Amino acid sequence: MTSEDQRKDADPQPVPPAEAYETLAYGYAEGGKPPPAFVRYVGYGLLALAVVSAVLVLYMVYGFGWAGVVGLLLTAGVGAAVGFGLTFIPVWRADWRKALRLGFASLLALGALWGTHGGVYGDARQKRATFEALAGAKTPAEARARLGAITTGNRYATFLVFAMDRAAATRASARTLLDSAQIGSVDWNIANLDPADKTGLTALHSRLLDSDVLLSGMPDQLQALYKREGEEIMAAAAHLELSPEFRANAQANMLQRQREYLAFYVALSLTTRKAVSELAGIANGLAQGKATRGADGKLVYGDDKTRATVEGHIAELDKARAAVVKLVEAAKLLDQKYDATGR
Repeated sequence: MTSEDQRKDADPQPVPPAEAYETLAYGYAEGGKPPPAFVRYVGYGLLALAVVSAVLVLYMVYGFGWAGVVGLLLTAGVGAAVGFGLTFIPVWRADWRKALRLGFASLLALGALWGTHGGVYGDARQKRATFEALAGAKTPAEARARLGAITTGNRYATFLVFAMDRAAATRASARTLLDSAQIGSVDWNIANLDPADKTGLTALHSRLLDSDVLLSGMPDQLQALYKREGEEIMAAAAHLELSPEFRANAQANMLQRQREYLAFYVALSLTTRKAVSELAGIANGLAQGKATRGADGKLVYGDDKTRATVEGHIAELDKARAAVVKLVEAAKLLDQKYDATGR
């Protein structure tokens, strides 16, 4: 051993600085630069984003129910575990894998969360906006206006607006159908019937019989109108891919509305037909009988047969007209409940 070697052995070796020990402790000795500090903060940010996302999904989808809490914990937990486990695979430097551990776990938790609830969340958000629009409306017309303002990007609001408009179209068709019986221009005032005008009475009788025939087919035609409406509305619900629960609820509400309106229109057609039949009987009785008008304008019957015939029909006509008045009042209540046109 030379004197130079002896001198080197005698000289104390330099002590590595503290940073060197820290580098070794964190595995930086594998080579390369350590991960920058912001990597860890990115992990914190992703964790915060995952927590906020979980709260949003809990609120919009589950309403903070316990079943939702458990489901989200399991979903996010599995994603986080997978992300956390990936950082232990020795395919990269240990220091980087350790720095990215929180970020990977949070990122995969986010992916699992939105991968399983992304579509449901959007659906729930649309439904909540729709229900809020309905809850704030005082009348069907106001509900129609509020829903119309949020139809863009909202399948549920779009469907309800369509259903309201389609229902209004059916009501218009039903009224047009009733008008086709041509009873709007009929003079229902018995005092205006002239017993001496046999030709006019016969013509009125014939015209009322035609209206009676038209009214006899109204119930079936009205049912066909509402059947077609129901088919179109539910086809729209299927086309828009609304949730099964919402679709079932919408169908139940639609059927209830249809039952109420159909019962009204059928009752109105039958009662109107009854009134038409009685007025036709009065016209025919006067045309075939011997009645005249007295000086006071009242009917004077020439025989008991004419009296019995005409007065019997008048009594039944009064009952039918009273029933029509009640039906008209019921129609107003129905329109207040369901009519979204505001008319």
